[in-house]
Amino acid sequence: KLENKSTLEKIKYSENFLTNTTQCILPKEAVLANEHLIHTGDIIAITTSIKGLDIIHTGFAIRKKDGRIYLMHASTKGSVLISKAPLADYLKGMKNANGIMVASIKEKP
Repeated sequence: KLENKSTLEKIKYSENFLTNTTQCILPKEAVLANEHLIHTGDIIAITTSIKGLDIIHTGFAIRKKDGRIYLMHASTKGSVLISKAPLADYLKGMKNANGIMVASIKEKP
């Protein structure tokens, strides 16, 4: 696809746009207090402080019957699963994670 000049130009445009866009990161310590703002189906990008890397993992938000947000994601074993712990607790176990970015599918109130 990169051999197609039109496609390559679109990718360059997107990269430049993203480079010049402010990214809002919710620190992992603040996820629990703000999880009421996250909807099922929102895309969760787990951010990192590793130099040269912004995102270390992605998944979808799932609100379970307990009212908490969990992460539906691909495991290293190649299957899709839902985290056993709520997202805020799941992040605590990730030493390189420093927060999340949320791409919402719904308009927030």
